[in-house]
Amino acid sequence: MSEAGDATAARGIAKNTVVLVLARIIDRGTTLVLTLVLAAKLGPTGVGTYALALAMYGVLTSAGDAGTILFALRELAADKTRTASYIVHLSAIAGSFAVALTALAEILIQHVGYSSQTRTTLALILLAVLPKTLNGIQEATFTVYGRTELEATTTLVTSVIYVVTSVVLLAGGYGVEAIVASYVVLEYLATIVYYVLVTRSIARLRLQFRWSLARRLMAELKPFAASSAVAALFGRPEIIILSLLSTTRQVGYYSAAVRVCEIWLFVPEVFLDNAFPLLARAHLQGSDRFGEIQARLMRYSLLYALPLTAGMLALADPIVQALFGHSFSRSAVELQVLAVNVTLFTLVELYWRSVSARGHQGALLRVTLLTIVTRLSIGTAVIAALASLGAAISATFGAAVHAGLLRRLTQRTGGSPRLIQLGWRVTTAAALMGGESWLLAHWLSIWIVIPIAAATYVAALAALRALPPGELQTLRMMLPTRMALDAK
Repeated sequence: MSEAGDATAARGIAKNTVVLVLARIIDRGTTLVLTLVLAAKLGPTGVGTYALALAMYGVLTSAGDAGTILFALRELAADKTRTASYIVHLSAIAGSFAVALTALAEILIQHVGYSSQTRTTLALILLAVLPKTLNGIQEATFTVYGRTELEATTTLVTSVIYVVTSVVLLAGGYGVEAIVASYVVLEYLATIVYYVLVTRSIARLRLQFRWSLARRLMAELKPFAASSAVAALFGRPEIIILSLLSTTRQVGYYSAAVRVCEIWLFVPEVFLDNAFPLLARAHLQGSDRFGEIQARLMRYSLLYALPLTAGMLALADPIVQALFGHSFSRSAVELQVLAVNVTLFTLVELYWRSVSARGHQGALLRVTLLTIVTRLSIGTAVIAALASLGAAISATFGAAVHAGLLRRLTQRTGGSPRLIQLGWRVTTAAALMGGESWLLAHWLSIWIVIPIAAATYVAALAALRALPPGELQTLRMMLPTRMALDAK
């Protein structure tokens, strides 16, 4: 690819990333705001019930798409003429699977030893699995066509309605069940809006079904579906295990820490989702080109993740106190343990996309299975002994195992994950920032410490020359110019 082509691709990734990051900020921010409201109104128990519902929902929506979202991203990026027929057929396949999975889950939760309120809340949230699955396929289409602003706008509108409705319901004396019910209704409305937007702005969807195409797609989807089903267990298994082995209150303590951590995780996810087509094309252009793109993505990802890990390690207690209050003070230790997950999650997101772009889906599935077995077995024992702290330890240990296995797999399949070479300067800058933040937090408000820490991090990066001159030029290329954005 030429330098001009690199610039165009980089700006496309940047534009999609910025818009989708805004959408994820709205989505994750909504969850955080509601968690804070629930913490103030209903305490750790209310937060725990809500978090358990979201965890169960996350597991089923991750498995329910049957791998269709990543498959759609790959296939539509390669040939956009398939858009209309693939959306219809993939939606039918994923929708059927999601309905069957929801029905099975609805039966199972009635036989688990949860309270009546918890069972009702879970039964309601599961009704949103189908629309969430269909929405994911349509959002993949927006990404491929560079129309991510359609997703962001829809997310903004539905999130504002959700927050306002939830606050009104809580003020009126309603509980978690009513909030979840309003979420389900909004997911179905979003599905209708997405359908209209795709039909009018991207491709006219004709509800014509061909069994021959459906059978071929189901055959091609098998490795994606298997990976998706297994990866679903990575969603929030600790919350589900904790709910079975301990109390909803313990789930609330753990979930408060999770909410603070997870609000940052969508950035590498969205960025690398948008970079995935570039990785796939780089693989076809040769190993040198692939290694170059992979190294850039790793450097940019570490620049983002490492200071967040260092900052939460240093400031966990004042963060929890400022957001949730004294009743959640025990969540601070869990937050420190989970802070490492921000960096580990970022590495996992990069490594598995590097392997997937090179077509090694089977190897990815084996690594995922091994990690799941390790995480669930060790996690169950640690959670039984340490409750919410055990859940945090389990999640971080599982992420470390996953990242390590994927790093080895990346090397074996021809990648070159030069983690230490690419990351030591950034790690040093983040450590300096974290140490300074820990010291300053003893005398200053957290809201003063944070901007000082950010300035220190930038200064340390510059002093250590963490970004080579060529990389600085690439970052400038990735900033969408007004002309480039207008052209989109």
